[in-house]
Amino acid sequence: MEKIKPWLFKVAYHTFIDVLRKDKHLIQVKDSEVLNHLLDQNQAKSAEDEYVIKDQLNNWYIAVNQLTVSKRNALLLRDYYQLSYQEIADILNLSLSKVKVSIYRGRKEIEKKWLDDYS
Repeated sequence: MEKIKPWLFKVAYHTFIDVLRKDKHLIQVKDSEVLNHLLDQNQAKSAEDEYVIKDQLNNWYIAVNQLTVSKRNALLLRDYYQLSYQEIADILNLSLSKVKVSIYRGRKEIEKKWLDDYS
């Protein structure tokens, strides 16, 4: 079962790229499941807590969207889908070291953006 997971992600990823190439449009998706998952994890107790979490999530989405495609894909597969580095390498047809570097640099870029915006 575990060996099927990277293959399925790879097929889905390449299908997504094909659709983007055909449409030639930039599609931005707001994933409400991510928000609900985050809210459930943090057990938001008040409207203020919920607002802060939504704001942080929105800012994270903005920062991730500013990354290059390879960094964005690697970061999302690692942090949201919690795939291993090797699974990500298999899905994206990249070397293991390239995946690690992309994720590291993507996280650093997001951290720098947050520090610049909130300092």
